[in-house]
Amino acid sequence: MASIVVTAYNYERFIDSCLRSVASQTYSKFECIVVDDASTDRTGDCINRTLKAFGDERFRYIRNPVNVGQLASQATALQYCRGAFVVFLDADDMLAPAFLERHIFAQVSGRYPTGLSVSDQFTIDEDGAIHSGTRLNRDALADVKTAKMLEISAGQHAPALNAMFLPWKDAATHTSYCWFWQSQSALVFRRSVLDLIMPAPDDCGGFRICADAYLARFAHLLSNSLILLEPLGCYRQHSANNFSGPSFMSIDQQGGDMKVHPPHSAYVDLVRATIKKRQKLFDARVGDYQLAQILAAVGDHSDETSILVRKGWRLSRSRQ
Repeated sequence: MASIVVTAYNYERFIDSCLRSVASQTYSKFECIVVDDASTDRTGDCINRTLKAFGDERFRYIRNPVNVGQLASQATALQYCRGAFVVFLDADDMLAPAFLERHIFAQVSGRYPTGLSVSDQFTIDEDGAIHSGTRLNRDALADVKTAKMLEISAGQHAPALNAMFLPWKDAATHTSYCWFWQSQSALVFRRSVLDLIMPAPDDCGGFRICADAYLARFAHLLSNSLILLEPLGCYRQHSANNFSGPSFMSIDQQGGDMKVHPPHSAYVDLVRATIKKRQKLFDARVGDYQLAQILAAVGDHSDETSILVRKGWRLSRSRQ
């Protein structure tokens, strides 16, 4: 099963199209949890009307009593998810019908292990008109020297999946200014990875927006990334978007207002705090050496981390 979490705040204009794109998935083994983050417009009414029209038990509606932001809403919804794969879909975006089918097939059929996959997207405006047929920055991907191009056969009745495998150990994927993971709505996580990295709702205040800046980077460091080179959804740019706004520029300039984006230091602090709270779990699943490498990759150069790296390196050499 896959779990799709739709987070919405004052998006009454877009929520119906978003939910209909979920209902149209060719992969039917999913549940959808819709979280209204205390909207002050008619978002809740629109959700209820659409779900009533669906009459589909796979959809569930939750409303936060107070506005808590994007990451905290996702952390709350994750407690109700039953799927082995999890998608966090923004309420102004849409999924292509084959989104789940292609992502899940890629993750279970690829030659390299990964806990995170991401697909290309169309860029649309608030009226749904397409402004760009791709959002992938292929020049940035080319800078990852250890990346591997893959062609994953999908059988007789579907085209092969063209993908790129990004190993977490490549230093090009560690820097704060490099971004390979598209928008949040293009990501599919393994639930087992999210169980390690998702903070408690009360700890998510630093990521009221741009939750993917934390989740995608941290998940990548634990499990590698698989980039699907075909567009499997739509990212909507519009005047009410908190980060990107309505502007459309060339592919290598598609970004947003970094003044409202959580700083990289917030990402480092939340990674450290999450690991500290679940230290025994991380030790058991990841191990001291890799955990120290991950902390160093996110920018933690403390003496404790340096000692763990050296200790782990000596241990691996002695085992060889």
